[in-house]
Amino acid sequence: MLAAPAFAQNAPDAAAAEVSPHVFTANVTLASEYRYRGLMQTNRRPAIQGGFDYTHSSGFYLGNWNSSISWLGDSNPEVSAPIEIDLYGGFKNTVTLG
Repeated sequence: MLAAPAFAQNAPDAAAAEVSPHVFTANVTLASEYRYRGLMQTNRRPAIQGGFDYTHSSGFYLGNWNSSISWLGDSNPEVSAPIEIDLYGGFKNTVTLG
């Protein structure tokens, strides 16, 4: 039998923690195939996908999403574009009448 000391303490007060107006998130996906509107983008091969997002409490947001692709190089070997890069941003707010 093993024994070890145990310590207990109070959890920090959640209200005392200051909430930042900036939020950064990231995502990653390994997909068996990437299709866009029914069209193969990876020629029946797996795709690695991922992105980053930034949001501000004011409603401003900015992000990017990336995916490996192969259809450009498969159809024309002189063209090399192994990645799709999508950028987006905007401002989100609530409209009130009155």
